[in-house]
Amino acid sequence: MPKSLGRAIKSMREQRNLQAKTLARAAHLSQATLTRLEKGEREGINLVTACRLAQALGVSLDELAAKAGLLDIPNVVYADVGGQGAQVAQAVDAAQKRLKAALKDLDRAGASLKKKV
Repeated sequence: MPKSLGRAIKSMREQRNLQAKTLARAAHLSQATLTRLEKGEREGINLVTACRLAQALGVSLDELAAKAGLLDIPNVVYADVGGQGAQVAQAVDAAQKRLKAALKDLDRAGASLKKKV
């Protein structure tokens, strides 16, 4: 897991004056798991855990990902070999927009499931 996600979770938790224990309980995690996430010591995070953390923090999944810098795809400037530079930049922009839209769809689906449960 990128350490930036763990730092984002910790930062948002502290901004809300939440103790790790409180956030962990709200997100259905152990406090040890949350601590490892915040320190970047955990190898990965699944989508369910990410959704639970976002919900417990009161943000959308795309807001959490954006705070962690996971939606910031750098627009790398490549040498315009054979006129491909502009096409690469457009493809990167399109992929970023699709990712943001997919994260919003996941948030809506999660909210819908929560209402049914």
